[in-house]
Amino acid sequence: MVFLRSFFIVVVVLAFALFMLLQSGRFFQQEELPEAFALTQPNEAVNEGRELAARDQLEVELQGLLARLMQTAESVDAANARITEMPVRPRPTLREQLRAAGVADSIIDALQQQLRQNRFSLRELRAQALREGWIDSPQYRQRSNVSGDPTRGLREMFGDYVFDLYLYFTGHPNRVQIDAVAPDSAAAEAGLQAGDVIIRYTSNNIYSVFDLRRAWQRGEADENVLLEFLRDGRRLSTTLLRGKLDVRLKMVAREPDD
Repeated sequence: MVFLRSFFIVVVVLAFALFMLLQSGRFFQQEELPEAFALTQPNEAVNEGRELAARDQLEVELQGLLARLMQTAESVDAANARITEMPVRPRPTLREQLRAAGVADSIIDALQQQLRQNRFSLRELRAQALREGWIDSPQYRQRSNVSGDPTRGLREMFGDYVFDLYLYFTGHPNRVQIDAVAPDSAAAEAGLQAGDVIIRYTSNNIYSVFDLRRAWQRGEADENVLLEFLRDGRRLSTTLLRGKLDVRLKMVAREPDD
């Protein structure tokens, strides 16, 4: 809207400048010339009359254009005023969203307390590394990857469902989607396709690539395992040999189910 209004203002200014230019041209055209320079040829007099008539017509059209532009600018101002007056609905807080999903206030309080503790632990680690001079060391990077994870401990303390809700409501990806399947791989033989969203591997809910890797590394190698996934909104399952899937994966956000 601001750009559109600026555009109209520029057009109005240019039109007004052209109008003034024509006015000044008309003034000089009507100014009496010295007698020595007076032209008496009939053709020049006719041409001068036509030019004056054309200028008069152009002035009329410019005045009409200016009037229409001013009306349009007023309409834009009125539309902006209506948009400004529209009430903006505030985004619900994490507590409100969790409560709407059926999570008890006591659990929400404990969850937020754990989040504060995670942030405090990261600040303490950073302060220690600065005091002792190992802020740029691999040790700090390794420890901060653990301590700096805002979700640390949430799944173990509050269970998969609340953990899943937290990820989704805070904008974190919470599902693993297959982006491509290698030909002749275990995933291809099991019928998995690009676009499938993996939701469970054996008895483990999958919320990250790390979850999936940890799940297929556990148990007996080459045993048949159950994999559940979503395809076009349908919940499906297949069996395949435990082990690496040979697929390209990406993280996506999906609304949790019960």
